[in-house]
Parts: sequence; C-alpha cells; structure tokens
Amino acid sequence: MALRDVAVDGSPGAAALLLALGLVPFVAVAWLVSVTYVPLLAGRTDVAPAARRVRIETLDVRSPFAALLRREAHRFLTSTIYVVNSGFGVVMLLAGAGWLLFSGGLPEPLRALAVALEVPLPILAAVTLVLPVSMTCTTAPSISLEGDRLWILRGAPLDPLEVLAAKATLNLLVVLPALLPAGLVLAVLSGAGPLDGLLILLIGILVTVAVAEFGLVTNLVWPVLDAPSDAVVVKQSVSVLAALVGGFVGCVALTGVGLVAAPAVGSTGALVLMVLAAGVTALLLFGVLRGWGVRAFGRLG
Repeated sequence: MALRDVAVDGSPGAAALLLALGLVPFVAVAWLVSVTYVPLLAGRTDVAPAARRVRIETLDVRSPFAALLRREAHRFLTSTIYVVNSGFGVVMLLAGAGWLLFSGGLPEPLRALAVALEVPLPILAAVTLVLPVSMTCTTAPSISLEGDRLWILRGAPLDPLEVLAAKATLNLLVVLPALLPAGLVLAVLSGAGPLDGLLILLIGILVTVAVAEFGLVTNLVWPVLDAPSDAVVVKQSVSVLAALVGGFVGCVALTGVGLVAAPAVGSTGALVLMVLAAGVTALLLFGVLRGWGVRAFGRLG
C-alpha cells in the first residue's frame, strides 16, 4: 500500500514508511556483517599457516610433446573401437609368439616354403614379423578423431610437426612391446645369428615407423572431421582402408626385396637390404610429412 500511495498520490507519510522499510533491513544487515563476518575473516587471517616455499625444480613440468602424447594415449585407451580395430596386429604378434614358444619351433609349412623358394629362414621370419605390423596403424584415423576439437590444437602455440610426431609415437608405443618379443622368438627359432636377429628386429621397428607415417599421410589426404561417431572414423573412413592396403603392399614389396636378394647376397645381405628399403621409405615419408604434411594440417578445419 505504501509503495502504491507514493507512486500514485505522493503521500509524505507513505514515503517515510517506504524509506524506513528500505533502510532498516540494510542497516541491520550491515551491523550484522560488521560484528560477525569481519572479525571472522580477521581471525582466519591470524591463524592462517605461513606461506610455504615451493621449489620450481620440484614441479611436474611436462613438455608439449609429452602432453600431446599423453593426450593421444588417453584417447586410444578410452575408445574400445579404436583399440580393437587398430590393435589387431598386436594381438597377432603376441598370440603368434606364444604359440611358437609352446610348439617349440617354426611351423612346417613355413619351413617347406623356405625350401621351395630357396631362401633362408631368417628372411621369412622377417616377413612373418612385419605382416602383422603392417596391419597395426593407429595414425590413420587419429586426425579425423580430433573432429570439432581440432581447433584446440591449431589454436595452441604448437609446432604442427610435433602434433603429428606425437600421433606417430603412439603407434610405436602400441606396437613395440609386442614386436620385440615376437621378433626375438622368430629370430631364435629360425636359426638366425646375433646379427641377423638384430636386423630382423630393426626391420620390424622401421616398418612400424613407416606404417605410422603412412597412416598420417592417408588421414591428411582423406580427413573426416564431421563424422557422427568414432566408429565411423575408425571402421569406415577411406584413410584407414588406404593405410591398410598401403601397408600390405609395402610388406609385399619388402618381401620381394628379401626374396630377390637372398640367393645373391645371402641371408645377412638380404636382411641389410630390407633394412635399407624400410629405412629409406620411412625417411621419405618423414620428408613428406615435414613439408606437405605440415601445410596440409594447417589447412584443416
């Protein structure tokens, strides 16, 4: 009523009542704060613990590359479809190594094939090792999986090559723990000497690097940043299919190098040529990524 009277007829009594209704609560709240809240803050300040000195060198400082790699690993490990589709070759390596250890030797069909082709067993051991590796490519869908979050990477002060390197490194971390024991088992059971065994492992590592790089190339050529789900990217994208086919073709080509060279230069010489072929391929793909790949990544989005 007082508010209506002031607004309508300007009654002095109503105006005084309205002023009192506004001031009394305000004064009461101000008094309550002054006698309770302010001393409370002062008391907390009095009992506050002394400042603790923190040594800068004890802080957990993570480089941009380490942070990117951690990010890639988290995405991989938290996506079942990503793990299953990209990790099948790793399962083959581990299962194959376990079966060979249990059986105590190479399967007879592989030995018969070596005799028929007139090539040393270590050559076929190297081929057997790289075939599952060529099927394990975590990088082919890795850029597409960024989706609408790609702007975060592009907006950050990061070297695009470092972003691509983190994605390739994840592929190495996924494959190498299975490749090394599988390669060691194949080398021992094929009768390879220490040098040939080392070359077999080196071939597997270089092929892993080349496969990871080729997967990045295919994903930069055929990116899918608006897929409705991760399953579409991992199982149905062109980049994944192209990486799988390209890896198989590369494996066949590497096999051809070993088969052609072995009769002329022997087991060790053929393995050296296979190492050179895989190494040159990895270097060429790195050059592509360092130049065209960085520019292509910058145009995404």
